[in-house]
Amino acid sequence: MTEARKLPPPLPPRLDWFVHTQSGQLAQDVVPEWFHGAISREEAENLLESQPPGSFLIRVSHSHVGYTLSYKGQSSCCHFMVKLLDDGSFMIPGEKVAHTSLDALVTFHQQKPIEALGELLTQPCRRIPQMWITRISSSTPTQWPRKLPAGCLHLRSPPQSQSCFTNQRKGSCQQR
Repeated sequence: MTEARKLPPPLPPRLDWFVHTQSGQLAQDVVPEWFHGAISREEAENLLESQPPGSFLIRVSHSHVGYTLSYKGQSSCCHFMVKLLDDGSFMIPGEKVAHTSLDALVTFHQQKPIEALGELLTQPCRRIPQMWITRISSSTPTQWPRKLPAGCLHLRSPPQSQSCFTNQRKGSCQQR
């Protein structure tokens, strides 16, 4: 198999549960604006940093079977495990109520505080569009833009009319 035709590596085993139990459901439904997929704790904190207290997002957990609710508190970000229970319901450990869906969990905690915080989820942290594309000509100075949002795709036409697609996050360049 040639280099260009290789399949991407499989997800780490700790994320296999998501592919097998949840991705089909998400593919059928509209993905909620607060769902950010398999981003890291650090990426979640960076997204929440500029948001007002009460802002939140839910991401696929990298450390346990379930999700993580990342929340912007008054002084810092907090992260709560959201366990996927055997019956398919969701629960924040330490809470008394299990929820039939992540949406039900979010709706519940927009009306009743998370026990550990005593605070409500007030504002979803919206996703940055999956692919944000800029197109600049080869004559545009290379210093613009200096920094693009994570996951953004920067298209720049090289002088010999070849297209070069660069994914800033991975730093790869593929000639077409």
